[in-house]
Amino acid sequence: MIKRSGYHILRVSMAITFLWIAVLIFREPMLWSGFIDPWFLRISPLDGITLIYIVGVFDALLGLMFLIDLKTHWAGFLAALHMFSVLTVSGIDNITVRDIAIFGASLSLLSEAMPQRWRDAFKKKAKPTGDMQL
Repeated sequence: MIKRSGYHILRVSMAITFLWIAVLIFREPMLWSGFIDPWFLRISPLDGITLIYIVGVFDALLGLMFLIDLKTHWAGFLAALHMFSVLTVSGIDNITVRDIAIFGASLSLLSEAMPQRWRDAFKKKAKPTGDMQL
C-alpha cells in the first residue's frame, strides 16, 4: 500500500518529537520526574528518576520506530497507550494538554499503518443465522 505524504510528514514529526523528548529526559531527569504525580509514586515500586529513565528509553525506541517506519502500527498503538498513561499519571494541565494531540497523532498513525489482516478482522461481519423473523 502506497502511503501519502501526510502519513510520512506525521510519522517523521512524531519521530522527532519522541526522540527530542528522550534527549530532554536524559539531560534533565530531575526536572522530568517532577511531572509524575505523587499518587503514582506512592504506588510505584520504582523511584521517580528510575521511572523517567524508563520513559526516556521507551520514547527513544518509539522515535526510532517512527523514523525508520518500522512496525509503525505497533509504534502508533504503543505511543497512544503511552500518551494515555501520561495524561492519567500527570493529569491534564497547561503542559500536558499538548499530549492530547500526540495521542491523536498516534492513533492516526496506527490507523494508517494498520496491516490489512487487522483491517479485515475489524470489518468481519457476523454471518446471519436466519433465526430472526419480522
